[in-house]
Amino acid sequence: MKKPLAAMSLALLAGCAGEGAHYQNSHQAQQGLVFSVSDASYTLTPECTRSAEVDYDEAGRPMVVVSMKRSPECSEKAFETVFSKVGQHLNIEYGEQVLVQGSPIVSPMDPTSPFWTGVEDDALARDISNYLD
Repeated sequence: MKKPLAAMSLALLAGCAGEGAHYQNSHQAQQGLVFSVSDASYTLTPECTRSAEVDYDEAGRPMVVVSMKRSPECSEKAFETVFSKVGQHLNIEYGEQVLVQGSPIVSPMDPTSPFWTGVEDDALARDISNYLD
């Protein structure tokens, strides 16, 4: 299941560039961070999150850095359901907010490795981090 972290990072960052969706308070529908492809989805909840923190890219834009716990019900299920789907397009959502839309999965991704997801603003980054951590 170990695959290049760079591929995962680039896939997630590439998918969020230019997303102009508006942040809506997700406290109403906090279900987790939803990773999906055309035929399956996996929802990351606090129970399967090893860490979630706010960081910033070189231009000062906020992002959330997340890693999953290594276990059959967490990382292995995420890998089988979504992260192994080479050739499909990855979507990531949080509540009503689309964070990544249609980012191609070019190689299998290790969900236990930290990955970065760009977000619209600091408030959303903190909301996701606080919910998952």
